[in-house]
Amino acid sequence: MGVTKERWRDVVAVAMAVVWLWGGVLHFTWHREVMNQMPSYWPWKSFFVYASGVIELVIGAALVPRPIRRYGAIGTMLLLVLFIPAVYQIVVENTAMLGRPEVNRAVFRWSVIPGNLALFAGASWLRRSTVTPSA
Repeated sequence: MGVTKERWRDVVAVAMAVVWLWGGVLHFTWHREVMNQMPSYWPWKSFFVYASGVIELVIGAALVPRPIRRYGAIGTMLLLVLFIPAVYQIVVENTAMLGRPEVNRAVFRWSVIPGNLALFAGASWLRRSTVTPSA
């Protein structure tokens, strides 16, 4: 007997949760670096970095329990769309990882788009989960 579809959904959900939880923590521990990832025209950068860090932590936590996983998946898709200006900034500007070794900047820069696409695809799949909350 093979691994069930729901077990695969659990694996994908936990992997995505780890990414969001790690990213959310980085918003607090590498606050300046994350602010550099935002476009220069963006107002209240510090506030939005902290707020998006909290949102990432909430989304990461929401992806694990099956009854609310769908909401975590929808939150993932919405947040990734809102992050498009930051992704552009990361890819185009050298300031995205100021002070980090050049090789780390290059790896980060060219992994952000495929990583976000993978998160979006995973969220889309989890959103269609057959598990629904009990009444």
